[in-house]
Amino acid sequence: DGAPLAFTLPATLTTGLLPGTYRLTAETAGFTAAAQAIVIGERLREPPFFTVDYGDYSLLYPTRATFWTAADEIAAHARRLELSGVNLLVDRIGSTPNAKPFAWDQLSQTTMTALAARLQADPIAVAPAKAAIATPFLQSLAAYGASGVRHMGILMANDAGLPLASGFDNRTPDQLTDTLKAATQAMLTFPAFRGWSWSSNWWVFGARGSASAKTAEEKTAYEAAVAAAKETGAWAPVIDTVAGHRLALAVDAQDLFRRTLAEVAPGAAYTSAVAAPYRNVESYPPTTFANVDEVDLHIQWEQIAVPYNAPHNVDFYKRPGKRGWAHPEAWNDDGTGGQVLSELFMLAMRGADGVGVSGELVPWAGIGGSRMYDDPRIGHFGIASVHRAANALFRSYGPMLAKLGNDDRVAIAASGRMYRFDEWHHVMGLHFTRQFEAYISCLHAQHPASIVFAEDVKPDSFARFKAVLLVDERVELEPALRAALEAAQKTGTTVFYDQTCRASAVQGFTPLEVAFDKAEKDPSEAGDDHAYWRFSGYASANAPALAKVLDPITPPAASVDDPEILISQRAAESARYLWVVNHTMPRIAPGQIWRMTLGLTSRIPLVAAVALPAASAQAGAIYDVFAMQRVTAESGVLQADLRSLPARLYAFLPAAIAQVAVTAPASVAAGSAFTWSAAAVDAEGRAIAAAVPLRVRLTAADGTLIDEEFVAAGSVAATGTCTAPFASAQGAQGALTLQV
Repeated sequence: DGAPLAFTLPATLTTGLLPGTYRLTAETAGFTAAAQAIVIGERLREPPFFTVDYGDYSLLYPTRATFWTAADEIAAHARRLELSGVNLLVDRIGSTPNAKPFAWDQLSQTTMTALAARLQADPIAVAPAKAAIATPFLQSLAAYGASGVRHMGILMANDAGLPLASGFDNRTPDQLTDTLKAATQAMLTFPAFRGWSWSSNWWVFGARGSASAKTAEEKTAYEAAVAAAKETGAWAPVIDTVAGHRLALAVDAQDLFRRTLAEVAPGAAYTSAVAAPYRNVESYPPTTFANVDEVDLHIQWEQIAVPYNAPHNVDFYKRPGKRGWAHPEAWNDDGTGGQVLSELFMLAMRGADGVGVSGELVPWAGIGGSRMYDDPRIGHFGIASVHRAANALFRSYGPMLAKLGNDDRVAIAASGRMYRFDEWHHVMGLHFTRQFEAYISCLHAQHPASIVFAEDVKPDSFARFKAVLLVDERVELEPALRAALEAAQKTGTTVFYDQTCRASAVQGFTPLEVAFDKAEKDPSEAGDDHAYWRFSGYASANAPALAKVLDPITPPAASVDDPEILISQRAAESARYLWVVNHTMPRIAPGQIWRMTLGLTSRIPLVAAVALPAASAQAGAIYDVFAMQRVTAESGVLQADLRSLPARLYAFLPAAIAQVAVTAPASVAAGSAFTWSAAAVDAEGRAIAAAVPLRVRLTAADGTLIDEEFVAAGSVAATGTCTAPFASAQGAQGALTLQV
């Protein structure tokens, strides 16, 4: 009857096909048919740990592809992603002044329209619908799904403003929701589409401080209350009220977007995320991230970042029970990985659920802006290989890292009251800077600290910590926060305060012989390579005062003589995992290193002697995780080789791994799914209570890789599913092998 015939290839068919290119053909008398190519790639899974490429300043898919070049350009794009090891792309597809992801360029659209007209007029031609080709972005989205890559969109423009329709994105709420609806609708059928990160950079430009008051009377009362708080430490509820107006701007916008997404895709499990972004005075983690699923640990520096922002970003912004993934602007690497790897490992050691890069894998070299041409005299283009190697490592060990939990013994308490009237001071808030300095000082003292916000506090929140720091607390603490601190103090936790605190606000606690007020006086925290030496100096200067009081209370998880070797311990069941990260700066004058490269991308290659406490040194077995070797702590000391790889991860297990126990069916029908399980067991055959990384591979009789998955096993075995493929065109299916 001339009506189009639509059909869907069921997952039961496609999951049983080996990776490769297939062709769909139609045989109908009296009709001309052209085969449709379909690429089946690796199985699309939700990664437990992300390797991220984040399109902040420019889009990541081939925006210049045309009707004639799209197929080749997108195939090459997908191949580059496969080689790079990226499994999450985040692209600013909701605000694209220079490209339209859901429309063709004018010339390509004209070509397609003309071609469709010719096909319609030719009775023996293929159907005109063959000329209706998906846009380069949607073709890319299809390629991501076939390559095991997930995708999220960014809705807002760069440097958008709050309230909506201000700053550098002047779209009204209705225009934004229209965009969100149309874009989501276009992506609903693409498995790679994961959801949205509502905004990467949005700022309050006008409604800062008292300007966010609703009435003149409220503004006057707020200004008087803030003045009194600064003068005496007295707290007034109007400060909470007016600050709440300002903080609600982001939350209300996120709620609007969330409701719109639910309207377009009712019942769909799409993910929402947002960025604060880092250092934004008009954001506060317990409030800002309350109504999103994940935290986008985004920060824009546009050149050299503030030192140590990577680990602090995780501890300050990542929320309990929510994944947080980071993608630093590590754009100053000299091609050796000195900057990239140390940044990524610092993120991982503090519990990020994904790491990666902002922009192209090789910055300054692509179509998004000014081009740096390849030159054999510079190593810049080696950055691509650095990311490729790093992503391979994180793909292998990410599932294990995702199972590790915080094992800090020191906490920094964060009162929401101080953050509610914090003010910009250079590139960060003043209170933010002081607590940041305390945080990096703890790293140098080898006592890494968790940040505990007042809103997250329960009566026993500080019970697991041996020490808690109060930093720059100049107003009355929240009653619940003070009560929890006093309760912890009664059970043996020591609560310290630094010299920037107001004595009346921290009465009853123990003073520190240090004030965390050095970084706030720095002349140029961002955009300055020399700041990396200076900030290390601030932290190292403070570290002895911290070590003096913390060491007797809670010995560090490990000790290294060099304060620029950072230590952080995590835990899983009965096991402990010790990160040792090389963050050393060159021990020569900056002017000398600048003749060749930047200081921030230069690490001193060294072997660090890591002294362990007795409990760790006497663990059932110690493993160098990345080297996949069992090691011993001679006289309680590990020799951490930080020369070629600037980080080591040591696993202290309750027992040595004797073998891997695997269960799977002896036979399975072609095209059918089967379940497997695997566990690392000790000499007695007991599953080891830890997080042990495993690689699971399903191979064909000729060695062809059918499926591969990286997992982590503990006292409960890791489990998963694979599908036995249909017989190939060359003959019988043959034997399959499950390798773990």
